[in-house]
Amino acid sequence: MRMTISWTMGLAMLVTVSRSAFALTGTITVNTTSNADNGFDGRCSLVEAMRAANGTGSYHECHVSGTSALNIRITSSGTISSSLDIQPTKPLIITGTGLTSTTITFTATPDSGCGVIAFDYSITLNNMTLQQNNGLGLTGVCARSSTGELGPAVVLNGVRIQSFQNGGVAIAAGTLDGTNLIVQNNHTFGSGGGIGVFSPGVLGQLNNVSLIGNFADGSGGGLYRDPISVGNSNITNGTISGNQAGLGGGIFMGTDGDYLQLHWSVIGSNHAFSSGGGIYVASNCSSGSALTIYDSVVEGNSADGGGQSFYADCPGFANSIYTLWGSPLDGFINDINMDAGSKVLSQATIQNDFSPLSNTGAPYFLPVYVPTSTSDARNMAQCPGPVDVRGVARPQGPGCDVGAWEVL
Repeated sequence: MRMTISWTMGLAMLVTVSRSAFALTGTITVNTTSNADNGFDGRCSLVEAMRAANGTGSYHECHVSGTSALNIRITSSGTISSSLDIQPTKPLIITGTGLTSTTITFTATPDSGCGVIAFDYSITLNNMTLQQNNGLGLTGVCARSSTGELGPAVVLNGVRIQSFQNGGVAIAAGTLDGTNLIVQNNHTFGSGGGIGVFSPGVLGQLNNVSLIGNFADGSGGGLYRDPISVGNSNITNGTISGNQAGLGGGIFMGTDGDYLQLHWSVIGSNHAFSSGGGIYVASNCSSGSALTIYDSVVEGNSADGGGQSFYADCPGFANSIYTLWGSPLDGFINDINMDAGSKVLSQATIQNDFSPLSNTGAPYFLPVYVPTSTSDARNMAQCPGPVDVRGVARPQGPGCDVGAWEVL
């Protein structure tokens, strides 16, 4: 009888502790850029904070405080070097001091192959830059599920992901959302140089996103969405430029019925080594509209095969509304349903219609193409949409401007 009572009490205590650990709340403060596990040295490093978050909330000098959702707050500006992946074992928020003031550099390739991995548990990253050292083959941010169910949510706010050599972001489960996101200069031997969304992963809502200078040996230099992906997707105030891939230099969009909608965006100066320099739409040719692009600019893209600006497996599975299509154009542009307000301008070029791609300096160092004073992108868009990429109200002047930038 004593053994039975003891075992029962022990089991109850174990269950209580496990539930308590899972339901952990509060803030853990990282107060150093040194990332060593140095015991009781008076500082809480990121690696120690992760051990506290993944455990009972206390590890060396790292302790949870308060009742907020579980989060790690980095208060020291500078670069944090990590030889380990960041893999929470419960939902977690990690917040840095700013996109340009907190950088996490990964110095080794962990077993997961990812810098940050949401494996069954959701993660939110705020106000930081992620990058890898030269010579590694990491993916910047990953989402996976051990159960094949819906999986974790990944939210990226005020985050830059750069220079990873196995893709910037790879979502193979759960949903990706973000605001003020920069994904630049990443490469993959597969598909999705900047962002790759693979079934059953879902691309949700991205606001103020820049996919710049990414490269995929396969498809989707800037963005790849699996042809059997599910869930509807929206990109607002996007700049997708300077990306390269075999198919879909800027965007490779696949669907079995759900859609991608682009709003107030610029898809410019991308290249495909086969087809779809700007955008490639892969569909099952049965029903629905795989892609609708509103109040945007598709301009200055190129392809060694067909479809300088646009290529589709099936004509009529993409809609253009109040969007400017510039040169170079070819016959594949006829596969788009050109609806209200769209313009096709064979003489337009990035060089004479927009100012050069550059860092704006505010608010999140997002690269933009700004319409010139004579640009056909001026005053041609619908105006019920959002503020521009800086938060400036639309319109400024007699009408709204297409693309991510409203000219003052």
